[in-house]
Amino acid sequence: MQFPHTLHKRAGLNATDIAALYDVTRTTGFRWLRGGGVNRFLVDRVTKTTTAVQAAVDAGILPDGDVTGMPPARRIVAIRAALRGRRMTK
Repeated sequence: MQFPHTLHKRAGLNATDIAALYDVTRTTGFRWLRGGGVNRFLVDRVTKTTTAVQAAVDAGILPDGDVTGMPPARRIVAIRAALRGRRMTK
């Protein structure tokens, strides 16, 4: 499975955000943002979270200009809050 990197770039997510949302390393987040493939063991997780990101983009919730200047820890909390209700998040 190819990671939908264009969707995540449109949503304003960076590699650190992707790593936190998908519970992977930042290295994997960087690789995915550059069009890398997804490990077969992560396909279900990626599919569920990608569906939530797509719904948030379609609803106009992401990208959120308010979170761009936030520190990474607060940024991921804000992004998860935006995705809550579209999928179960941590």
